[in-house]
Amino acid sequence: EAWSVVKPVVVSQFLERTAFYGLQASMVLFLTKYLHMKSGDADATVGFWGGVCYMTPLLGGYIGDSILGRWRGIQLFFVFYILGMV
Repeated sequence: EAWSVVKPVVVSQFLERTAFYGLQASMVLFLTKYLHMKSGDADATVGFWGGVCYMTPLLGGYIGDSILGRWRGIQLFFVFYILGMV
């Protein structure tokens, strides 16, 4: 029974990491080629974006633990993340 709860979390985390690193790898190319940013500025922008992506779970964890509850918080923030990726 525990595996039925863990499986969706593991699958969603795998897909989320795949999407994150895939997007991060191509973002510099997009910023330089289509938005005509300088390479250094594009690298800094992608670095900042990556940092924000790694720091916002602290805020999400606080909101999930203190306001929404664990599973409701995971569901809500996962929907936000998917909408952001689209």
